[in-house]
Amino acid sequence: MVPIPFGARLLTAFCLSSSLFGTTIAGIWTEKQITIAADSRQMTVQGGRLVPSPNGACKVYEVRHLIFALAGLAQVDQISIVDEIRDSVELKEGGNGAKLPVDSLIVGSIAAVVKVLRAHSATYAPDATIQLLIAGMIDGKLQMYRVEMSGIMIYGDYSSARSTRRYGYPESRGHDDTDRNRGIEVIGIDDSVKRFQRVLPEWSKGDDISVARRLVSIEASDTVASQAVGAPIATIVIDKKGAHWVDKGVCTWEPAPIRK
Repeated sequence: MVPIPFGARLLTAFCLSSSLFGTTIAGIWTEKQITIAADSRQMTVQGGRLVPSPNGACKVYEVRHLIFALAGLAQVDQISIVDEIRDSVELKEGGNGAKLPVDSLIVGSIAAVVKVLRAHSATYAPDATIQLLIAGMIDGKLQMYRVEMSGIMIYGDYSSARSTRRYGYPESRGHDDTDRNRGIEVIGIDDSVKRFQRVLPEWSKGDDISVARRLVSIEASDTVASQAVGAPIATIVIDKKGAHWVDKGVCTWEPAPIRK
């Protein structure tokens, strides 16, 4: 069974008019570059059923010189989750005023879902899951984060996730007893990828771009997953000189020039 994306769960609870992503996104970290590949299939709701939209959707974005990819909800009614994240306030440490770029994105994503909940007079989405890949130059080095939060709750003026999981590279490299010089993460629909990894020990062989695109293609080629995951595959590389498209897919934006 293919996991139901967050947006579909929220739809089940609140019968929302939504634009949803049935998404597979792969991220690969090394000390020299980070590679992110994402499918472009967009799901819509018709007659209470999730169906593929005739139009694809870009699932890779940029905010404050960081690249991020989001698996799950795209838009509910007139609330754009991505725009809410882009427009969120950049957080700073209380003591020295240092910027907190990754925390800003995470808090912004929770705030976006909270806005959706408040719009529908709800205080808790028990099955809601937010998955993010965040990449860029942070504190002078290339870093990639995989963040997953589930069970968004509102307590008066405050909100939080019931559970969180966060891997940061380079710190988390080798955490799964694989390659300490390379971190590979897949978010969104990943059942076929997991089966592929179990049966083929050499699944990660090849250059980063080929491996990232291969992992997304596996889901796009699966009989069931392909209903929600599909080509074209957008691929972007982030290095110390900035972000560079390998293949835009249906994306139309250009990375901002690197800050001097």
